[in-house]
Amino acid sequence: MKPESGSVSLYELCAECARRAERREAQLDHAVPNCPSAAALWRVVEIAKDVSAGDRIIAHQANAYMHELERISDKWVNPEADVIGVRMQPVVEALIDDLRQELEGAFPDISMIFQKRANLRKSKQLMERSRYLRDSKQSWLNRVWNKVLNRSQSESRSK
Repeated sequence: MKPESGSVSLYELCAECARRAERREAQLDHAVPNCPSAAALWRVVEIAKDVSAGDRIIAHQANAYMHELERISDKWVNPEADVIGVRMQPVVEALIDDLRQELEGAFPDISMIFQKRANLRKSKQLMERSRYLRDSKQSWLNRVWNKVLNRSQSESRSK
């Protein structure tokens, strides 16, 4: 699997995003909320390297990788608002889909369960994202009210 027209390998793209996350965390002195940490992205690098090595992964390991990648990917509540998430989250989701397809091939009798679980996860992501966006965007009326309230409180303190 090669991202972005094959110009950059999967491993290189993941490593570059993990380095960018490290730099960002060093500048902020903490991890960014609603995004995976640099350590989590380095874990994605390890998993991507293992998955893209070409060796067959046993079903138990593929399942463990899939769950770990889901937890990491789900930390991006709004990946479009994050410069790292815009590039990295689709790659992580593609790795998750590849592992799920491998598990479906290994266990065709329960492939429907994998599909339902993936659909439920997508629904949960959409709900979390809409709740986050709703909570992060105050209405213009609330902003005006807060300014008026703050101004009146500061005027009453100065008297």
